[in-house]
Amino acid sequence: MFYWNQANFEGLKNVASAYEGKAGYEGFVEYCLKKEQGLKKQANSAIISFVEYVKTLPLVRQREIALEFAELHFYNSEIHQLLSHPLYCHIYTVLIDWSRENGATSEVFRWLATMGAGLSFYQRALEQDPNDQISIYKLGMAYIDDVDMQTHHLGESRLIGSIEELDVALSKAAELCHRLVNKEAKLALDQEIEYYTSLVNSWREYTSQKQEKSFVEWCQNMGVKYNFPTIVYYQSK
Repeated sequence: MFYWNQANFEGLKNVASAYEGKAGYEGFVEYCLKKEQGLKKQANSAIISFVEYVKTLPLVRQREIALEFAELHFYNSEIHQLLSHPLYCHIYTVLIDWSRENGATSEVFRWLATMGAGLSFYQRALEQDPNDQISIYKLGMAYIDDVDMQTHHLGESRLIGSIEELDVALSKAAELCHRLVNKEAKLALDQEIEYYTSLVNSWREYTSQKQEKSFVEWCQNMGVKYNFPTIVYYQSK
């Protein structure tokens, strides 16, 4: 029987298996196994002990572990319980402190960005390494997300922001797309750029003259198709 959280629990078990027998990671392995079994209290105790152990290690080793787990979390996003709160907080603290030093590498900024520190950290990663592919892709998709946010009310013939802002965001996304090496990542970003460029150009043409029809009707008449979301408004009683 399959259920919504299966990938998470199977992932915890697989990670535990991969780390089993690795010196110093016993507490982390126990956490994964207990969490997979649904034993929350024991899992929490195990990860707290693991974090306390990591804190006793030399700073250089703590930094290695922080980078290791940040990368592990990034490539295993389906395991949403992989980094418990105590472990997440320790990793974040180690990396954010490191980012304030002159010797911080692109990895430090990149993983901080993936852990929610903000898009500016992707930009700082690229300042250290202009070819950091993860940062290039994620920053490019962030510009697409911004365009998506500004255009998600076009189904109601309403634009949030301005066409000029959309043009700038799409231009920046395109510039980043050109720097991608991975074909799949490049194609994925390029397809998003093409879609939203077409949408913005259609809106530009639609607003260039007085219209009696809605933007959706206009698009239908022009034979262009876009994925207009359904907007639901709620009123408090």
